[in-house]
This record gives sequence, C-alpha cells and structure tokens, in this order.
Amino acid sequence: HWWLRTWGQKRASPDRAKDGIKGLILDQPIAGIRADRLTRGDVENHLHHLESLTFTKKDGTENRRYTAASVNHARRYLHTIFRRAMDAGKLHLPANPVTGTEMREADPYAFETLTLAEALRIIDADGLDVVRRGIYATAILAGLRRGELWALRRGDIDLEAGTIRVSKSNDRKKTKGGKVRLLPIHPELRPYLRRVLLSHNHDVVFPRPPRLN
Repeated sequence: HWWLRTWGQKRASPDRAKDGIKGLILDQPIAGIRADRLTRGDVENHLHHLESLTFTKKDGTENRRYTAASVNHARRYLHTIFRRAMDAGKLHLPANPVTGTEMREADPYAFETLTLAEALRIIDADGLDVVRRGIYATAILAGLRRGELWALRRGDIDLEAGTIRVSKSNDRKKTKGGKVRLLPIHPELRPYLRRVLLSHNHDVVFPRPPRLN
C-alpha cells in the first residue's frame, strides 16, 4: 500500500498497477505475512501458488489463471516494492527476499501482422467517416496505441517534415513506456492525416467518436 501511494502514482498507468498488485499480491495468501518476516521461500511458494490457480471455461475445461509471464510480473512487482521500501528505510532486511527466486520461462509471443494491402482494405472499408479512417490508418500504419491516438494534438503532426510526435497517452503526461517517440509518417498514411486535419478545427487530431469498435 505504501508503494502504491508513492512510487505507484508515478507510473504511466497507476490504476493498472493498482489492479495488478491487488490480483497478484494483495488478494493472495502472501499478503498475510509480515513484510519484515517474508523469506525467499515464502516468495517461491507464492509464485508456485499463482501457477497453480485455475479457472473453468464455459465448455467445462480448466485453464491456468496466470501465465508464466504474469507470474514473472508478480515477481518483478515484489522485487521493486521491497527494493524501494528498503531504500526508504521502511524495512530493515539483510537482503531483498525476492532476489534469487526463480524466473518462469514464458512462451514467446508471436505477433500476427497485416500486409499493407490487407491494412488498406480495412482502412478503406465502406461506412467509415474521415476521422475513423484516420484513426485506423494511424493505428495500423504508425503503430500507435489507443490512448496515444486520443492524446494526439495538431502540433504533434508535421506533414511537411513527415513526422508524428508521440508523448502522451489519454490524459496522462507520458506514454505507457514513458518515452517520447518521433515517428516517420508512412507515405500511405499522409493523405489520411491530411484529410482528418482539414475536416475539423479541434486541437485534438481525433475527436473521439461516440462508439469505436
């Protein structure tokens, strides 16, 4: 709770950090152990516990509740929380109890990508207005996240220089990765952005539609 009130608030998405820690730590048996008495063995037991949790799908089959990547995420949370607490003098321990615990081997994630022709068929689908086409075109051809799309301002788009400046996400002052990116505008993207900017006078590049699937 101390970490969430302090360092957690400095993350790009504090609410997401809060939800993650609640599910992976605070709602689990490990939360009942005093922090100054937690051992490496307790942390290993916690990680094994997360691996053992399952849920039943609608077809009656059981699946693991947490993937190896999620278990590693819990381990990283704990390691960071204890490191910050020890550095701040909140805990006096001989060593971080998470250090030396085993990282889980996560399966590599394979991304399925569209060809340019497939992307353009989606962008030019019937029934899309100028703004929606611009949203889909920028998401696909520039690789922007949804929150980064909503945060784009006119000053971030330089059609002459051919760049997009990505520095915010939704109402946050930074992106998910915490870095400012200067992206080149793909030649196929340029006309979509130009039409969007000419279609309205808002400072926001993409006035959010009432409903966007």
